[in-house]
Order: sequence, then structure tokens, then C-alpha cells
Amino acid sequence: MIDDDEQIVASLREHLVSFGYEVDFAYEVEEAQTLLHYLHYDVVIIDLRLTRWGFAGLEVIRQVRQAGQATHVVVLTGHGWPELEAEASANGVCVFLQKPVRASHMLNTINLLVGASA
Repeated sequence: MIDDDEQIVASLREHLVSFGYEVDFAYEVEEAQTLLHYLHYDVVIIDLRLTRWGFAGLEVIRQVRQAGQATHVVVLTGHGWPELEAEASANGVCVFLQKPVRASHMLNTINLLVGASA
């Protein structure tokens, strides 16, 4: 999970862990890039707009795809940006969720994605 909002990360992480998921998280782009370089994830949850870095979430998504990872990508967004969403979709984003997202909705989304790849 990559989001610069620590409260969102903590809330979603706690909920997902309680249902048996392992959740790594990063608040910063460099941290996320390191994790994604060394580890493979079934699902990556990322905020498209990381406040301090602008739309750096899109660059991280591109890097995941360039590395050839068959990872499901879920984008969290606080605003609708049709152009960015179209570009993110072209880079393999599976799902867009509007913030604030209910933890139960996130859990259902991940269950569907992981079940689809099983």
C-alpha cells in the first residue's frame, strides 16, 4: 500500500491484516520503489496523487509494469482526473476507488482480484 496519508494506511492495513492479508506499506515514493524492486505483490494499492510528489503514483505504476510484474493495481484517488485515470488504465490499473474508501469495500475488491488470479 502506497499512500502519504498515514491515517488511511493505518486504517486499511489494520482491516486487511485482521482478515489474514500481509500488508507492506510506504509513505514515500522512494520507499515504494525499493519494496517493488525486491518483492512481488499480488495487489498494489496506490494513491495516484502523492501530495509531496504530485502525481508520482502514476510513475510508480509505470515502473511496476515495466518490470513485468503481473500485479493487480488498485488506485485510490480523492479526485476524479479523467486524463490521469485513462493513462493509469493504459498502464494496467484494475480498479479505481474514490477516497474515502470503506475498509470493507477495499477488502471485497482485493478478495475479488486475488480470487480472480488464483
